Amino acid sequence: MVARRISALQWVERTPDLVHAAVADEAVMMSIARGEYYSLNAVGARIWDLLDSPMNAEQLCQRLCAEYEIGESECRDQLSAFLGELLDLGILRTCPDPRQS
Repeated sequence: MVARRISALQWVERTPDLVHAAVADEAVMMSIARGEYYSLNAVGARIWDLLDSPMNAEQLCQRLCAEYEIGESECRDQLSAFLGELLDLGILRTCPDPRQS
């Protein structure tokens, strides 16, 4: 299965049924509803931390480019695929722009 990709302006947020914890520089999560376990490496854990509040992919990319040595184009491409994978797994969900509420 190919993970979906999301646009730069698509807003995402954490799925509320996940229990999560930081372990060293990684993140571990468990879906209460599905009984599934997930783990994220250091960069994935940082993205998870940044998604403490809803963000769009462009905002995430700007933050990651400022913190890591990665170009914007590569960041957008990798982030779109990664967020799409998390959406497919039910770890994230799309949401409306909270500024429009």
